Amino acid sequence: MKRIWLAVVLIGTCGSVRMASAAESAEPSKAVVPAPSKVDATNPDASADLTDAQVRQSVREYVDEIRRDEGDFTVEDEQTGSLRTLTLDKLHDQVAKDEGVYTVCADMKDGGNNDQLDVDFDVESIEGQPEVVDVRIHKVNGQVRQMEPSPPPTAG
Repeated sequence: MKRIWLAVVLIGTCGSVRMASAAESAEPSKAVVPAPSKVDATNPDASADLTDAQVRQSVREYVDEIRRDEGDFTVEDEQTGSLRTLTLDKLHDQVAKDEGVYTVCADMKDGGNNDQLDVDFDVESIEGQPEVVDVRIHKVNGQVRQMEPSPPPTAG
């Protein structure tokens, strides 16, 4: 039921649905979205609420830092298997929240072929600080990507 609600929230937020997380690239010279971090449930600061402004700012800083360190901000396109070199055009104003994960949608442009992409950035509060933990392409040139079901959470 929570997954259905999240999809509805994201449809309202970005006009699209979520896609599975990006996989790591074998190309060492390109920046690739890191694997999601785990929140320590025993740490009270780990679940601190973030403001929408903090979430959006953390995404801007994340993209800027990767571009500064690596030269380009790249995301692997799981449907095509290619790396997309993206520039941030605009962050949407609305931020969705579900179980401590904040999601903000961004309009981005692929520098290689001028495709217009909608990209979701997931942000969590890690030790009280906003941290991007996942990036997904969910729309390319207005075409919504199919949502991949996430595996159920495991105990442990």
